[in-house]
Amino acid sequence: ERLGYFDGGFQVVVEAWLRELKKHKVRIHTSTAVTSIGEKDGRPTVVVGKVEKAYDAVLAAIPSPTLGMLAKNHPNMTEAYSQQLRSVEYLGAVLLVFTTTKPITDKYWHQIHDLDAPFLVLLSLDSLIGTDKTAGKHIYYIGDYVPNDSKLMQEDEAGIRKRWFKEAASLFPEFSEDIVGESHVFKFKNAQHIVDTSYEERLPDIKTQLGGVYLSNFSQIYPEDRGTNYAVRDGLKVADMIDRDLKSR
Repeated sequence: ERLGYFDGGFQVVVEAWLRELKKHKVRIHTSTAVTSIGEKDGRPTVVVGKVEKAYDAVLAAIPSPTLGMLAKNHPNMTEAYSQQLRSVEYLGAVLLVFTTTKPITDKYWHQIHDLDAPFLVLLSLDSLIGTDKTAGKHIYYIGDYVPNDSKLMQEDEAGIRKRWFKEAASLFPEFSEDIVGESHVFKFKNAQHIVDTSYEERLPDIKTQLGGVYLSNFSQIYPEDRGTNYAVRDGLKVADMIDRDLKSR
């Protein structure tokens, strides 16, 4: 397996998307909550706040259970399909990104296989790409996967920093909080789906039974694990599927 890193980070990719979308006069609404997905006159509808709009097609790039929740009142939603969507279970993720003035390791990936450790992984970005493009800073990423309702997901940032920096000091002799510059804590629900022996049988299709609604998310990448290359592959796949379906109507 080969790992790569976007020159300039994922922000470069996002900005490229925005430029291309604006060329096609796409309207982008950020920080805008969708409250339900339904159907009206044979067309899929989306309710944003209290405003309902109908579309030719709707692509839900969201966790499978979330689609089940948003479309619970859709006329084509069945109990069996709702259960299939809800059966895909997820873990949340808590991340700590920080910089140091000195390196603490020359290895990129550290997997912590200790049941008593407070986190799962520590990555050293500069060990992968160097420090020429990070203004000489050493950038690290600490992460842990936990249930969405775990105490860690509710813990304040100061508490997370204290425990994780203490553990980092026990693992890496070169580390101390004195050399830490910036540090940022992030929390995400539904960050990693759980794959078990019956997972393939429960995996929802891209084309849903909710006429005109399509589902595409990381949990559908199987048997491979999620990755940027697979996200691009599936993005092209669902775009082509929607295009063909619209042309055939």
